[in-house]
Amino acid sequence: MADSASLRARRSRAHKAGDHSLCRPERCPEAETQVPEGADPIEAALRRYLVGLDLPEGDVRAVIAATALRLAEGLDRHATASAARELRGSVAELQELGDDDGGRAQGTRMLDDLKEMLR
Repeated sequence: MADSASLRARRSRAHKAGDHSLCRPERCPEAETQVPEGADPIEAALRRYLVGLDLPEGDVRAVIAATALRLAEGLDRHATASAARELRGSVAELQELGDDDGGRAQGTRMLDDLKEMLR
């Protein structure tokens, strides 16, 4: 799936400003290695992993990735077994959903099911 024009524009502006968090690793050598200064070990490792996923705007995996980042930040401050399990589950879910259209469709179904359960 091609990136939207707005995402490409945001990526370009961020790149020019020295922020490579939206850059694609195959196009920008800084993308793979850039981790926010002061990032702790678990958060830094997760950010390096997420850069390789290249999540397009609107991809349901972005929600899982954001949740995983919050968990990683929390684990770096105060590690708990339950947070570690949740982070492992989030990363496993990202891997399971993959990068194909089927993965996005499965993720969409998962979110629809969750919305239904919360009603």
